[in-house]
Amino acid sequence: MGNAKENKREWKLSEVVQETGLSRKALQEYDRLGIVSPTSKTEGGYWLYDDKAVDKLRIVATFRDVGYKRAEIKELLSGAQGDNVQIISENLGTAIEKLQKQRDRIDSVISLLKFEQDVFDRFSEKIRNQVEYLKAKNFRSKVSTADSFSKAVNFMSFIGYDENTREEIRNAMESVILLHFFGAYVDEEPDSDIVKAKMRELFDAWEQYILGLSSLPAEQREEYGKMQGKEKLESTRDFMFLIAEAQTPENMQNAKTQMDVAYGAGTYDKMKDMINKYIEIAG
Repeated sequence: MGNAKENKREWKLSEVVQETGLSRKALQEYDRLGIVSPTSKTEGGYWLYDDKAVDKLRIVATFRDVGYKRAEIKELLSGAQGDNVQIISENLGTAIEKLQKQRDRIDSVISLLKFEQDVFDRFSEKIRNQVEYLKAKNFRSKVSTADSFSKAVNFMSFIGYDENTREEIRNAMESVILLHFFGAYVDEEPDSDIVKAKMRELFDAWEQYILGLSSLPAEQREEYGKMQGKEKLESTRDFMFLIAEAQTPENMQNAKTQMDVAYGAGTYDKMKDMINKYIEIAG
């Protein structure tokens, strides 16, 4: 009996961390929650774990990696009978389901990142031009161009959409992005070359967006496509303002609010006035 007790291993905290991959902070939390606690302490107050406790922590690490929450792990261990292999085997079905959900989420994130890369590649030159303009004007926006772009990219959900719908979303994002960018130009002269160029770019993007808008009845898209000159510019402007000022969920900001936050209060109204002046000049 005495030899058995002497041979019984006691694991230091640092050894448990290395063995299980669990952090010191996690071990402290598991102790606080009553999931697994140290079995003894040294005279200096350092935690020690016996083999049985370390075995439990190996199980904790396994199911944590699978995606189990702490409360679920505690419940699993409190009702567990048998060794590690038995505990794991009895919960394999649930573990596989959780891993499948994790894989689905990962696949969705990969799809999102690929789409964002595609959008960024498509608009990167326009973004760089915008950044260079702001640098040249020594402009300090409260919201960075990158932040604005990121918000625009994440504004709509697209996972599972077909390519036509994705193209429609790309057109929508390009339109909103360019509208937001235009806030930096509201103090320029309405008939200056840079404003005219940006206006043409802005209206071209919104025209493309409207023509590809599947929610718009075909006859209306056809009618819009036949418009010319001032009539088309005014129709495009009206749709642009409608989208920019549309109500959004509480945690989102519409284009009007984003523009005023980024470039200063009243920017959106200045932009509207400039667009109206442009229509008078160009139409």
